[in-house]
Amino acid sequence: MQLQKPTIVIADDNEEVIRQVMLLLDHSYDLIGVCHDGEQALSAVTGLHPDVVVLDIAMPKLGGLQVVGRLQTLKTKSKIIMLTASEDQDLANGAIEAGAHGFVLKRRMHSDLQKAIDAVMHGAIFISQAS
Repeated sequence: MQLQKPTIVIADDNEEVIRQVMLLLDHSYDLIGVCHDGEQALSAVTGLHPDVVVLDIAMPKLGGLQVVGRLQTLKTKSKIIMLTASEDQDLANGAIEAGAHGFVLKRRMHSDLQKAIDAVMHGAIFISQAS
């Protein structure tokens, strides 16, 4: 009997980032949704109830932090990992305070994204370290 893979929703307005995340996560996770703006992300998470949401901070319509805030209000059980190009430690701390469970730098996603997902699935917080 095969164990069920954790479910993932990806939300990013950059097609190349989406493609890279899909390639990174393809074998270990079940991708159940891809979104290109914050409103789509909010709808996908509330409708599909994924285990994990990989959410870009800067997106059209609703920014990632706005999505996190609304998901907190709705008390979703999905673990949220913010994905960003910004290395601002205050932004990382703000994302965690807003309710995100992880913060991954886009330039480190190849090394950090799976680690972040594993960490948040086990109840930990994960923050990529800027070098």
